[in-house]
Amino acid sequence: MTRASPLLARAALCALALLAGVGASTPALAQNGDICAVPGELTSDDSPLPLASAALQRDNRLRVLVVGTASALGAGASAPEAAYPARLEAELRRRLPRAEVKVAARGGRGLQAEQMLELIDAEVATNPVDLVIWQSGTVDAVSNVDPDQFANALSTGILRLRVRGADTMLMDMQFSRFVRANVDYAPYLRAFRRVATQEDVIVFRRFDLMRHWAESEQIDLERARRSERERIVDQVHGCMARLLADMIQRGLRQ
Repeated sequence: MTRASPLLARAALCALALLAGVGASTPALAQNGDICAVPGELTSDDSPLPLASAALQRDNRLRVLVVGTASALGAGASAPEAAYPARLEAELRRRLPRAEVKVAARGGRGLQAEQMLELIDAEVATNPVDLVIWQSGTVDAVSNVDPDQFANALSTGILRLRVRGADTMLMDMQFSRFVRANVDYAPYLRAFRRVATQEDVIVFRRFDLMRHWAESEQIDLERARRSERERIVDQVHGCMARLLADMIQRGLRQ
């Protein structure tokens, strides 16, 4: 695989961070009126969350850590509380009204999976968690990290977290027409699926979800008018929070 040039890498990361684009109309609602609607197979993963479920049953508590790049911290959203980690906390509290639910987010722009692994180790050493949502892949793909090295970092993190009593839920990269045209995402998407199958963990298929929203004209970030972009970013975060909560809730019941 040809290594992406530094200029292309910077451009790709900027495209994902800024979600730049012009010329689209306001996103259309799905046929059932739900702008978040997606085909069922994109969110049908029913892998269990046994350690998080045990913590919930034992201590009536669910501590979730979201680790990722800038989007996990709300880049492009109108406010931190509009980002998907904060909205996920609200969704889970609504669904688990008798439990103590806390969702924290850590990360930063330009982090590869191995760097996130170090961050996770440091975070859980001082702040134990029951579930880690690990958002990764974009920077590794743009930087042309060896896909096997990327997969090994994910597997290592999952095993370390399991020893510490925490489940892992993987989240793959954002969909972007510009990045897809210039970066080969396929080996990294395959790595996510392979690791998830081997370790029996959930993958939140963000790439396929965002591609569906864009191609169906439900939510299209890249073609949004600049004046509409922040509002649409908030919509994406809201939809992600709801779909994540659905999958977590199913995983806790397995």
